[in-house]
Amino acid sequence: PQLDLLGRLFSERSYSEAILLAKSMTQDFPQYDYGWKGLGAAYFKMGQSADAIAPMQKAAELSPNDVEVHTNLAIVLGTLGNLTQAEASYKRSLLIQPDFADVHFHLSILLHQIGRLAEAIDIYVLPLHYKALFPDSLNNFSALLIEYSDSTAAFCCLFPTLQFSDSS
Repeated sequence: PQLDLLGRLFSERSYSEAILLAKSMTQDFPQYDYGWKGLGAAYFKMGQSADAIAPMQKAAELSPNDVEVHTNLAIVLGTLGNLTQAEASYKRSLLIQPDFADVHFHLSILLHQIGRLAEAIDIYVLPLHYKALFPDSLNNFSALLIEYSDSTAAFCCLFPTLQFSDSS
């Protein structure tokens, strides 16, 4: 019942109540990751990223092979400016699930932010391989290529995302 209620609180965006329930779950069942995941996610949704770190790290400790845990931790770490730690969490996610296109996408954005353009370009290509015509990735990849001074390649990358209509 608590798992269902926590899910319902998230769907209703009742994050303050979700925090209370998740805290209770972590006290009653500290060895299970779900309460810790919920607590970290609720703090993050409330804009309390710094408070989200400890529960997310505990969830990662309890479930070291959970891609979602490491990815969410990476997002929060990145939000707080801990880019090196965020990169490590994204890479941990990819060790678990190498074909997870969304993680490749977010990691490439992070690498771009820290100025590692060549690496970001290499990583941007991977979601395109795993998720055919992943529009967000194509758009961001084309922007990166423009920044990297390769406008022809950028157009070729962006072209598949454009939709044409027959105006006749």
